[in-house]
Amino acid sequence: MRRIALFALFAANIPTVFAAAADPQRSALQARRTAIGLFASGQSAAAVAHLRTYLPPEAGPDGATTALVQGLIEITHSFYNQRRLNLAREVVAQAIVAADPVLAGRSAAPAVRRASLVSSLGLLSEEVLLDLRRAEGLYDAAAALEPTNSLHRARKQAVVNKQVPRGGRGGP
Repeated sequence: MRRIALFALFAANIPTVFAAAADPQRSALQARRTAIGLFASGQSAAAVAHLRTYLPPEAGPDGATTALVQGLIEITHSFYNQRRLNLAREVVAQAIVAADPVLAGRSAAPAVRRASLVSSLGLLSEEVLLDLRRAEGLYDAAAALEPTNSLHRARKQAVVNKQVPRGGRGGP
């Protein structure tokens, strides 16, 4: 009787296991959820290792790297929207490290995809890390990768304008 109950339990879980393997979006969501829990418990290295292992690669060349960086960007957004800024900053730092092949020009991913990732990292550097110089450099790199997209240049110009000292009297 016990064997039948175990078989029934196993058989009931088979569709779930195969559905997760067949649906990359579902497995990516599950991988990000687990990584969020690991980041929240202070296990950054384990979270990144989990994403490297379980996050399905994007289609195209260097899909594993771009998927990892995209996953870290999405996790950063999740923490930022929850107002958990210290965790968001930690994840941005991990995303910048993971994006090193993209930033150093060693990635074989299409230029448009690399520019999108670099621009997203620039936005996170600007809004989460509050590092305007790094954001400016990242927007510049994104504009160099995709010169036809005016968004990168507009973001860079906005960051440059934020860095300009404003004149004022400073008193009542």
